[in-house]
Amino acid sequence: MGAWGVGPFDCDTAADFAAGVRKASDTEARQDILLMAMRSLVQATDLTLHSMADYELESDVERAVAAVAFIADAIRERSHWTDTSFARGCKDTPPYDLLDPVDIGTVTDVLWISAMAVLDKVAHLLAADDSTGELSADAYRKVLAELREDLRHREPSDQ
Repeated sequence: MGAWGVGPFDCDTAADFAAGVRKASDTEARQDILLMAMRSLVQATDLTLHSMADYELESDVERAVAAVAFIADAIRERSHWTDTSFARGCKDTPPYDLLDPVDIGTVTDVLWISAMAVLDKVAHLLAADDSTGELSADAYRKVLAELREDLRHREPSDQ
């Protein structure tokens, strides 16, 4: 249980979330899961960055940032953020290679806008955070900035 780094999938909650995304029946269901995770965070009130254990991020934050990582990789057409066993899972037989990347389909405007809103909300939570837990705020800010840069490779349509 807990977190072991600042990457989007460096915690049990995000790894479990990724398993749910992988197991979804199709791309539409995967997009629904991503959107629900992001909306849950963006619409939350009275949310703090950390959970009861000071070194863990709030589970809503962990799931939403993991959702953003899936979207960022889809936009960039790569598996940079999701190229871990926690995000992709492993085959059941030797040599236990990673499963294929998860297909979330085309990134819609709603997904893109929601992902940017998550990054804004987490940045706000970081600014308000006064804890001195094990989470490295500077390292986490760097991850969020890199995710934002990946998202900027796609702009919402003008429709």
